[in-house]
Amino acid sequence: MSTTDKLSFAILGAGLLGSYLGARLQLAGHRVHFIGRGTLRGRLAASPYQGLAVTSVSTLSADQGARPAAVVPREQVSLFESYAAMRAAGVDVDHVVVTLKRISLRDTLQPMRPFDDGGLSVVTLMNGMNPRADVLEVLPRASVIVGMWPFNVVELAPGHFHQSVEGMPLELETTPAAEAVAAAFTGSGVATELSPSIDATLNGKLLVNLNNAVNALSGIPLKLELSTYALRQVVASCISEGLAVFAAHGMPSVSPIKVAPAWVLPVVMGTPDWVFTRVAAAPLAMDEKATSSMQEDLVHCAPTEIEYLQGALVRLGRDKGVPTPVCERVVQLIKRAEEDNRARVERLGREAAKHPEPPVKLTGEEILGEAASGSWLSWPRL
Repeated sequence: MSTTDKLSFAILGAGLLGSYLGARLQLAGHRVHFIGRGTLRGRLAASPYQGLAVTSVSTLSADQGARPAAVVPREQVSLFESYAAMRAAGVDVDHVVVTLKRISLRDTLQPMRPFDDGGLSVVTLMNGMNPRADVLEVLPRASVIVGMWPFNVVELAPGHFHQSVEGMPLELETTPAAEAVAAAFTGSGVATELSPSIDATLNGKLLVNLNNAVNALSGIPLKLELSTYALRQVVASCISEGLAVFAAHGMPSVSPIKVAPAWVLPVVMGTPDWVFTRVAAAPLAMDEKATSSMQEDLVHCAPTEIEYLQGALVRLGRDKGVPTPVCERVVQLIKRAEEDNRARVERLGREAAKHPEPPVKLTGEEILGEAASGSWLSWPRL
């Protein structure tokens, strides 16, 4: 893509991922408009860098305090409360990039219906299976480019968004329109590839994302959790159940970890620590403090995406009579934590989010409970 082929993007869901991607795109010269309900505005006001700062593992570790070199100045950030407000201001874009949580997708897209005139291009970068169907249910005339976001982003300071894991590219489905978007992303420092089988890629990403809930329940950083044998066995059990469900439905899955097929994932997770730390050296090359987004959700009393991860596998398993006891147990525990959070919000109001409590802290054995029978934890340890 030449310097004259710049695109315009609306980032719908200006949270951690959306803010990181939008800042990268704007720094590369693309026109970017953020759509959100004030959270980003607050981050900008509190930013020690007077704008949106972005870093990655290769440029800055989470423990370093150096000023990031890549900063979008506060006054250059275009922020609208809604897509309708953006259009009312006379602003239109080439692509709307959706980085929302799936649980809020339909409600957020509803106000866009009056603009669904056949010219909308929506790029989805969300967890879970078949996001295209959810978009088209609300915006039936939209052109949808389905993508897979591969890495974790954390906020090191207000407005400072940090890519805490490297190594895997973002993937978009193979279409002519996606080629220009992929070139824009790659040219902005977010390596992007075109996938000939995006649904299988999303299924594989779902298997990897099953760790999100386990990390949330463990209450510890991702690197420490993945280095803990008993917790990995919970993840291995969930992935094994997911593979059985996909097989029963004839749904292919492609591991986002390119060096190994999807069926190898639970095998690798089931190895002892001294093997796993060597085999999984690249995935473990992450910031020491990085956690899953679901752990952050529980800490800040926000709803989680559990129904689109383990919850989706439980429902699909029931359709084909495939047992998913470990996934069911994880769903139960996450929902219990969400109920506790709702009670806390009712008791404390907005103060609950302002003063987050430490997340739940469960061991692998505590997470499994009675579901341990038949799981990887009941197997002899190597």
